[in-house]
Amino acid sequence: MKYNFRLFIFLVTALISTKVSASQSGGGNNQAIPLPQDSAQIQAAHNFANFCASCHRDDLSWFAKRKWKYGKGIGDGSVPEDNPFVNQPGANKTIWSYGHRNPQGLFYNLETGVFWEHEHGPKGGDELNIIQPGKNYGWPVITYGINYDGTIITKDTAKVGMDQPITYWVPSIAPCGITFVKGGKYIGWEGNILMGSLRFRYLVRCELKDKTVVHKEILLPNIGRLRNVIEGPDGYIYIAVENPGMIFRLVPVP
Repeated sequence: MKYNFRLFIFLVTALISTKVSASQSGGGNNQAIPLPQDSAQIQAAHNFANFCASCHRDDLSWFAKRKWKYGKGIGDGSVPEDNPFVNQPGANKTIWSYGHRNPQGLFYNLETGVFWEHEHGPKGGDELNIIQPGKNYGWPVITYGINYDGTIITKDTAKVGMDQPITYWVPSIAPCGITFVKGGKYIGWEGNILMGSLRFRYLVRCELKDKTVVHKEILLPNIGRLRNVIEGPDGYIYIAVENPGMIFRLVPVP
């Protein structure tokens, strides 16, 4: 179902995001991210902008020290016993999944138990994934993107033992922020994914059927560099944009 919206400016801030080069951008928090020296995969990356990452499941203090990765904690700093590589000799026992390039948005759907993630590709190849323990998501061995200078990273977009994205974008939209529509304010959108686009300055709606994206819709074109999107306790969708910083509430027009 298509909606027209009445936009309510919920908050205006005077904060202007710090500008960093593309090769330093760490994503959602817009801070410079140091090259991860302890990542074995980094040797395969083609340049600083194309660093690799893994999903880690560990305590929050570990996560805070390594902002180029993310984790799921149990609070006391120990490694969960059911982590996929906990019994593999020589492996980092906190790794939950790997082969990610630049994770930007994470959402754990409590109703379905599915862990959704989107990430930036290089030039093209942004991805929406379902994260599962022990899975290899391919970067940089497979990708739908190329280097920023136009050179080829790999000719392969698929390989045995490497998971395919649920969907991907060429050209890149630079996704940021992710949420599911759960409330009753947007009839026909229940179970849909919403995410922002930094590059094209709009909101994206992904309609799902059995964990497959069957339709994509562009909403609110030129609203601004969309940093985050959530469904509030009141059931309305709120979006955060930058330059200048604003938060909008999306109210469907009858």
